[in-house]
Amino acid sequence: MPREWNWSAIAAFAVAFMLSAQAAAAAPSPCAEGPERSDAQLKRWVEEDAILRAVAAQASATRLQLRIYLPPSNDAPCGRLMTYREDAEYLYPASAIKIVPAIAVLSHWSEGRAGTPPLDAPLLFSDKQADDAFGHTLRVGGYRPQSLADHLEAMLVESSNGSFNALYELAGPVAQNEPFHRGGFPSVRVIHRLSGYNLPKELAAYMPSVAWMRGGERVVWLPERSVASLPASSIRLPREEIGAGYLEANSGLRVDAPMPFGMKNGVTLADLQRLLVALFHELPETDAARLPPLSDESTSLMLSLMRGPLSEKDGVSAESREARFKPMLPGLLELGIERSQIDYTNKAGRAYGFHLDNARIRIGDQVAYVTVGMLANSDGVFNDDRYDYDALSFPALRAVGAMVGSKLFGLNPAKSP
Repeated sequence: MPREWNWSAIAAFAVAFMLSAQAAAAAPSPCAEGPERSDAQLKRWVEEDAILRAVAAQASATRLQLRIYLPPSNDAPCGRLMTYREDAEYLYPASAIKIVPAIAVLSHWSEGRAGTPPLDAPLLFSDKQADDAFGHTLRVGGYRPQSLADHLEAMLVESSNGSFNALYELAGPVAQNEPFHRGGFPSVRVIHRLSGYNLPKELAAYMPSVAWMRGGERVVWLPERSVASLPASSIRLPREEIGAGYLEANSGLRVDAPMPFGMKNGVTLADLQRLLVALFHELPETDAARLPPLSDESTSLMLSLMRGPLSEKDGVSAESREARFKPMLPGLLELGIERSQIDYTNKAGRAYGFHLDNARIRIGDQVAYVTVGMLANSDGVFNDDRYDYDALSFPALRAVGAMVGSKLFGLNPAKSP
């Protein structure tokens, strides 16, 4: 006898299933409020450390800021965020900003348009010269032939300003600002080369042509361009005029007034860290920010260069190079852990007395993003190359590393994973 279907029961089940699915879709995510916040705990940790407590006590001068993000884990299913004076005032990002041109250039390279060179093809930049009002003949472009991979390595590993300038010119300022603003990093402001002199307007606006050789034939990747106006970020932080005086870059004369940083590169501490988190695809689910599109190959190259470990070079030991370029790392190592057990991916920077590190630290299965910045310039004079890195900021960043190792990774001198 053929089976008879109970159409009423089936319809009732379908309606119930649809309603339950709608209810599930409408139910708020358990992480709708974002990562768990632990700001008060981080403040206690800072105040417990003798070095950090002293720096924090002069926060109006040192501008100490700290942000720690832990991606979702069994202990913190929505992630965990800890901040101390985050974005309380402007911090000049120095070389920490160099991840922005790296992303912008690699995004352009990833498009693979006609004329795009291989990563290992030496690039040929045109050049332009002009004299400033003080008799200096200044030039942009005209770099010695180096491949895109070589420029990236020099910039991300050795923190080369020359390679930063080459990549800044390759991408152009629009591509280093507007896609990041649209993507959810509104404070990014990359609007000048890193140079000992202020460039005349006609040089600052000039973007060289970029070419390479293929089988003896010159292939133009990018034509000469001119920047009509610089992009602007909508985010402005307090206290962008800083200090008691500065030496004017071109004349060398002292100006007895605060140095204006409002037309220099900038990024908030939060956005600086979120850029690195986004490279690893570990943003919290409540953060919809997106980087310019990158190929897997270019992302892998960039992160491998930032990861290390660094080796001995030009007579400088690996330990000394890492203490300079990965300044929180010595604080971890003093807790007894072996270097091989630490995955440390970062971009640090120092300039004008500002000192920052932006790092993803992985030990075993645990991951922490740690971003710290401060100002070490006790006399308040800028551009005189007299800063307090050795006496103040290097010890403070090392102390942050030790604090993170102890408090978050459970390390101590007698214990390692």
